[in-house]
Amino acid sequence: MALLMSVILIFAGCQRYNEAYAPGGTPQSQSSPEAVNPESNTVTPSFKDVGSACELIPFAESRDFKLVYGYMDKSGNVVIKPQFGSAEPFYECGLAIAGDSEGKLGLIDTAGKYVVAPEADTVTYRDGVFIVQTYGENATARAYDENGKFLFEQPYYINDFSDGLSIRYEDDGSACYLDKKRKCCPESSVQGSVEFCRRCCNGRY
Repeated sequence: MALLMSVILIFAGCQRYNEAYAPGGTPQSQSSPEAVNPESNTVTPSFKDVGSACELIPFAESRDFKLVYGYMDKSGNVVIKPQFGSAEPFYECGLAIAGDSEGKLGLIDTAGKYVVAPEADTVTYRDGVFIVQTYGENATARAYDENGKFLFEQPYYINDFSDGLSIRYEDDGSACYLDKKRKCCPESSVQGSVEFCRRCCNGRY
């Protein structure tokens, strides 16, 4: 079972890697020997950076009948030791969605450190924005940029961004568009034009 999961994860990671390195893409650096840090759970590459984050591939190993996830490079060298309850391939921005042993999700960097704590039930990424959502009695949605910097939050949910805007529907059925600073403009009478609302959110109206 663990072997099967490893193969599936490696395949998924390679798919994202291939997408990132379609014709015209260029890796930022080459891999080199790694150094073990005995005081942490990570294996730190000895080169200046890890190159494209897309080169890191999630894998799983079995511990006490549970799967624990880490990341390896294309050559199969462990870069981040298994320590997560779940792990997804890295995005080009250098962050990946990873979960803890309780199933909560957060965002990690290429050193395996959480830049957004694992507190969410779902995490999505589109148009350079991560939407981190927590369900339950105090349901909350938070938006973070591609560096893991907090942008804004609001109750219940935030729709995925597209062209720099996220649509928000009000209780009365009306809608407005939020930009990445949570500035809102009403849905335009000009046929609900996204371009109009983009100009509005940028302060041009």
